[in-house]
Amino acid sequence: MPEGFDISNTSAERTPCMSYERGWQAINLDMPDKIPQVEFVDNDVFILRKTGIDTRHPEQRYLAWPEITRVMDFDFA
Repeated sequence: MPEGFDISNTSAERTPCMSYERGWQAINLDMPDKIPQVEFVDNDVFILRKTGIDTRHPEQRYLAWPEITRVMDFDFA
């Protein structure tokens, strides 16, 4: 399974703001330390395990995207 996709691991042991830096490096055609990539996450169980936010409840859905972006260290959101 690719790095970052172990749904049993809910820790966010990544450097804060690193994906932001990688994103700008890619936009400026610099060589980032890791190739930025696109991820699509729309699985309620996966999001719950990674963030602790239950997206099956409409009042919590808006909380999920910023948290899954932080936990998964997405390059572009």
